[in-house]
Amino acid sequence: MRSTSELRERTNEVTAELLLADAEIAMTFLDLADTTRVPENRIRRRREAAKAYQTILKLLPRVDTTEEQKLTLKGRLDQIHRRLSK
Repeated sequence: MRSTSELRERTNEVTAELLLADAEIAMTFLDLADTTRVPENRIRRRREAAKAYQTILKLLPRVDTTEEQKLTLKGRLDQIHRRLSK
């Protein structure tokens, strides 16, 4: 059986990976929004990207990330923010 600290560490690792995956999903939603010709789909995809962005911002302070993860997330969050601001 794993100790509490081992479980906490593993939970943190998985959460950091999920935040990275959410950032990729947000970028994909923005790509889809940029390529669709249907206004309703564009709005929906941008809304989904914004929700992913807000979720990442909310959870990030609770997660200990590696320096590499931190830099990757910062870069992706900056890109998402810029694209959402258009």
